[in-house]
Amino acid sequence: MEWLIFALIGQFLISFAVIFAKIIRTKVVKDTLVYFVYVGFISFFVVLVLIPIIGLEVQDKTFLLYAFLTTLPLALGTYFILRAFSMEDASKISIFLQVQPVFVLILATIFLSEILTLKQYTGFFIIFSGSLIASYRFNSFKKISKGFWFLMATNIFWATHYIMAKYSYTVYGFWNTFIMVRIYFMVLSVIVLIYLINKQRFKLHKILTKGTTFLWLNETMAVIALGFTQYALSIGQASLVSIVRGTNAIFVLMLAYLFSKRLPALLKEEFNKKIISQKIIAIFLIIAGLVLINL
Repeated sequence: MEWLIFALIGQFLISFAVIFAKIIRTKVVKDTLVYFVYVGFISFFVVLVLIPIIGLEVQDKTFLLYAFLTTLPLALGTYFILRAFSMEDASKISIFLQVQPVFVLILATIFLSEILTLKQYTGFFIIFSGSLIASYRFNSFKKISKGFWFLMATNIFWATHYIMAKYSYTVYGFWNTFIMVRIYFMVLSVIVLIYLINKQRFKLHKILTKGTTFLWLNETMAVIALGFTQYALSIGQASLVSIVRGTNAIFVLMLAYLFSKRLPALLKEEFNKKIISQKIIAIFLIIAGLVLINL
């Protein structure tokens, strides 16, 4: 049950990060690679404060190699979702990501030998059904958008990262892996930064503008949210922790609705009685699934 509390806190915080990232991506940082650099550096600086407190034990070369390989799918998935932020609504992005638990379930069964009980499988598919119901947008799926394919790529890469991280948490420890992955992400960001500076696509004088300061605050919250989620992963089963992502779709829908009503200049999404009704049904199914998993 402890893993569920950490996973829910993580998804609640991530929902705010998704909404603000959509605003930042469309109004402040419009270059995907520039945003990627910010994500890498901010992630590193947030965990940097943990090293003197918690420490970092570099156990062997195998750990360094495995941590790097674990970082690659995380970085690739991040790049593709940043691309999608410029094309899709925040609520739709969160909903498309509900496919990810299916990939995690398959990979966890194959590589981690995770076998759930019948009750847990039933709860898993109830939650997934709720996510699918929430994902249906009336009159909006006449054709598959480019953003959809970017998000499918994100699902595959992040699911791969999930499984690799779970293994590393078990073998090398949670904090060692979590910190090392952020260090490698920063290294990849430095490589991208050098490329952007060479191409004159990164303006150093804009690092601490009003908009990018908001970005720093948002990504800091995203790293903290990720910490809760990844800690839940370290103590729970990967497939179950992953399916809790279904709650994120509901949180994001609620926030998107509030922003659309109160601050339409920042974020505007379509809402009507049908969408509100399906949200209520989805909430009921997701809560029912979570209860069933933990009975």
